[in-house]
Amino acid sequence: MGVSFTLTPHLTKAIGNQTKLFELLILDDEQVEELSLTGQSGELKLDDIASMSVKELRAAVRDLRGDAQAKEQVLGETQKKLVQLQVQTHRKIAADTDWPDALEPITAQIAAAGRSIAKAISDLETCRITLLRTGQALEADLQPKYEAALCHLVQVYEDALGKAERDIQRERVTFDKSLGAYGDPASA
Repeated sequence: MGVSFTLTPHLTKAIGNQTKLFELLILDDEQVEELSLTGQSGELKLDDIASMSVKELRAAVRDLRGDAQAKEQVLGETQKKLVQLQVQTHRKIAADTDWPDALEPITAQIAAAGRSIAKAISDLETCRITLLRTGQALEADLQPKYEAALCHLVQVYEDALGKAERDIQRERVTFDKSLGAYGDPASA
């Protein structure tokens, strides 16, 4: 997989330096694309980035990221409520219900969660590739500062991977002890 967004010339000019680029790396690809194409994503405007200090940009990016996460959380909670209502409605179905069809909303939610996990991994890969490409494009005299900054980024990346691995392992154990018992023994 490659980088899924492109740093356009006007976005690159507005960013100005690698420190600001690092601050923008935590945005979703869609937010960077929107910023690049329309000049604005949420309250963050391309014209303002050039005049912002790194500290101001960091705060603006956190706000934008927080807004997106709040929106995702509300959508997730709404989806959960919808599934609960659908399951409650299906409880009244006669005993000869075609259960795969009755559980379709939950199946869709499980598939969406799987896609979210895949997207999160893809987002991490995009960040890693962007960092490596940025390092390759730097002049030799800038490399030591860049590599020093990477030490912090490597720790953040490592923490993200570690948390994901722990969460997946915990879910695997829980699944194996509960729903996994209903799986096809031949496929295990």
